Amino acid sequence: MRAPARLALGFVVSVALGALAQRGVVAAFGDGDADTALLILVPLAALITAVFGVVAWRGWTATRIGRTAAALVAVLVVLGLGLTVAGFMLVQPGALGHLPLALALFVDAAVLLPALGAVLVQWLLLRHPPGSPAAPA
Repeated sequence: MRAPARLALGFVVSVALGALAQRGVVAAFGDGDADTALLILVPLAALITAVFGVVAWRGWTATRIGRTAAALVAVLVVLGLGLTVAGFMLVQPGALGHLPLALALFVDAAVLLPALGAVLVQWLLLRHPPGSPAAPA
């Protein structure tokens, strides 16, 4: 399978799995709108797909795909930790004092975890370039 087909398949699968995960997170958090979280995930999954597409276009090797996946995971983890720390720092006494922390945890669970899933899906589909012994037919 060529790179454009793998990238398109990866985008569709990652958005579908991310949407399922977001529905579960929204249900766990209580009343909410999963469609709004999906509006954030789709462009993020498209950006992840575009990054992998540029790497595949410029020189598709298993090492480059692995390093790209590792870099994207690192960026998403740092972003998630930063949001969580900011949420803890903004907690104040009062009725809505924990709202910043709740929002940070919601974004971590509903957006960043499915984005990590999108990186994993793209890596699984692109880790074997065409012509390598383990490449899918």
